[in-house]
Amino acid sequence: MLFRSKTFSPSLLADFRFGYFKYNPHTHKPDEGTTPMTGFGIPNANLGDLFTSGLGEFDFNGNNGGTSDAFGDGLGVARCNCPLIESEQQFQAVTNWTKTRGNHIFKFGADVRYAENLRVPSDSNRTGVYNFTDGNTSNGGSGGLALASFLLGDVRSVSRYVSTSTNAAERQPRMFYYGEDSWRVTPKLTLNYGLRWEVYFPEHVNGAQQGGFSNIVQGVDRVAGVGGIGLNGNIANDWHAFAPRLGVAYQLRSKTVVRMGYGRSYDMGVFGSNFGHAVTQNLPVLAAQLSESTNQYLSAFTLAAGPPLFTFPAVPSNGLLPLAGPGCTFGNPFPPDGTIVAPLCNQPHIRPTSQRLPYVDTWNATV
Repeated sequence: MLFRSKTFSPSLLADFRFGYFKYNPHTHKPDEGTTPMTGFGIPNANLGDLFTSGLGEFDFNGNNGGTSDAFGDGLGVARCNCPLIESEQQFQAVTNWTKTRGNHIFKFGADVRYAENLRVPSDSNRTGVYNFTDGNTSNGGSGGLALASFLLGDVRSVSRYVSTSTNAAERQPRMFYYGEDSWRVTPKLTLNYGLRWEVYFPEHVNGAQQGGFSNIVQGVDRVAGVGGIGLNGNIANDWHAFAPRLGVAYQLRSKTVVRMGYGRSYDMGVFGSNFGHAVTQNLPVLAAQLSESTNQYLSAFTLAAGPPLFTFPAVPSNGLLPLAGPGCTFGNPFPPDGTIVAPLCNQPHIRPTSQRLPYVDTWNATV
């Protein structure tokens, strides 16, 4: 951080700061670079790159005999989001000014920031998270054992992350302005009041087709930079994030002071609610693949056949993709032969179509 203060006169002071922040974690599978799934005879799992190398995650969920321990690699079994690449940084310029005039102390300033984020995650093991249940080895729902379904290689469902890009990143300008006055009304009464204006611009991505902005009402992903859709997804900004402050202090006696205050505070939210994590983890950049048999007594596929490969759809000229992916058939009537109803579904990250900032109102009174 660079800092500079300046005294312009006995009644006018200012400071200037420039700051830089960087966050850059990387994680790796313990068996990264190996192909054990191929060695076990499970195709379409280790696909020849580091992201899909190593073991998958094997989960057992059943009512008979309890839930068996899971094994393999993954967030759900080894508590590792592996592999993970993240690079977040922020540039910041700040100035604060103080002016004394009579029984007033005026303060005003600005804080301007620019944030960048790249996140290539593996919340769902990219080699596959394989789920086994009782149903495949039950007699019409009676008996059965998830571990037995595993030994037969009958997989009820698989989920995994699949990417077309490892450099799709988010960008977000932010700016904050404030003014306040500390007014000594009388020797015993002090009044503080001020207003802060916060603007978090809707994030944008670093290129066309480098992000998808979900619209749950229309049931589509709006692809950035295509068909008149801006790199910010045409998200409507919130220009009304005004945060007032009010404080009163009154000295009743030499040793007794009453203080009261009110304030509103805005925030950008956490982990993707307004920046990062969401739009670059949607189609056409990333698919959270789900392949599942909706018939509880049938498998979606066998380990010997391997999980179905997710094929990313071509982006149409209007930039609109089906929210759950064009290969998803959830909601259709079950076919009479009980085949897989949802072979290639994407699980999207949903955002509102206008910027929504969380805020907190606080009050206090002390003696």
